[in-house]
Amino acid sequence: MAAGDILLPRQAELQPDLMGGKVVFNEEQHKYHWVEDGEEIPLTSASQIIHSLGLVDYSGVPKSALAIGTARHLATEVHDMGGTEAEAVASSGEEFVEDTEPALAGWKLFLSDVQPEIEFVEVRVASKVQAIAGTIDRVAIVDGHRAIVDVKGVSSSGTYGIQTALYGLMFEAVTGLEVHSLYTVHLNKHGSYKLRSWDYAEYAEYAKAAVVMSKWRSGEIKMVTSPVRSAMGTLSRFTEKHPIRED
Repeated sequence: MAAGDILLPRQAELQPDLMGGKVVFNEEQHKYHWVEDGEEIPLTSASQIIHSLGLVDYSGVPKSALAIGTARHLATEVHDMGGTEAEAVASSGEEFVEDTEPALAGWKLFLSDVQPEIEFVEVRVASKVQAIAGTIDRVAIVDGHRAIVDVKGVSSSGTYGIQTALYGLMFEAVTGLEVHSLYTVHLNKHGSYKLRSWDYAEYAEYAKAAVVMSKWRSGEIKMVTSPVRSAMGTLSRFTEKHPIRED
């Protein structure tokens, strides 16, 4: 559940199990598994794929910052699923209120300005064939088109385009619904936000290449095949556009 043992008014509507119970997530280890017929298959998360390729460096991010990011996410989640503002702000405990209050204010401003029609909140998607998984912050109709919307802090990275594109590709495969757009909403400590869009067609190509290269780096693909060479070229174009940086 989004907030402990509280069943929020719109939770059943907005947070269905799209994977039919086959994908489980260990929050402590931040690991996904596909569980079916007594078999448990480890899945690589979208963020792990990006990190494994060295496209972004999370090593310098303190745990406190990660905890604040989680708290901000939870506040927006509780709000969108019908919780009160007080429930949303306090959803991660009193120690995070100074962080969740401006984040929620920025999120509410985004909702007011953009008027997205939210279809899903914090839903898991996965591909058993590719052995990848992720949790999508929001699927919403924006300007008449279905979009993947990801909640972020103030920093921005081209890898966010790859991450949201991976979510879009998995969502389309799982649901059969078409995705048209990708957005990241960057919430700041002043109660505002910045909205960034990513071209889905372009970043889907980067995302597919990242999956291939991740499998090659891990040894799952043994040789430098034509798909691997193609993926190398595609990611080379990505790094030219987005030089590797610490996030």
